[in-house]
Amino acid sequence: MTPSFLFIGLSVVLFLVWIGVLVYHLRRTDLSDTDRIVWTVVLCTLNLLGVLLYAIIAPHPESEAELKERFPRSGQTPPETGHALFRPPG
Repeated sequence: MTPSFLFIGLSVVLFLVWIGVLVYHLRRTDLSDTDRIVWTVVLCTLNLLGVLLYAIIAPHPESEAELKERFPRSGQTPPETGHALFRPPG
């Protein structure tokens, strides 16, 4: 493969990732209108950097407030989150 094919292939993959993140963001219903507008502008103007910022900074649906809404009673604890390899033993 020549470098131009690798560059084109990488560009297509990164473009598809950017489109996927943009679609995921626009379909979320848990964000306020202001958050949605700001993140849309960030994603559209910063492209790949915007995707990285969105992955790191944006509020995720499994936030503490959502867990409290799902498990409102004080005696009920939320389930373990994360992969089994990273859970504490016990």
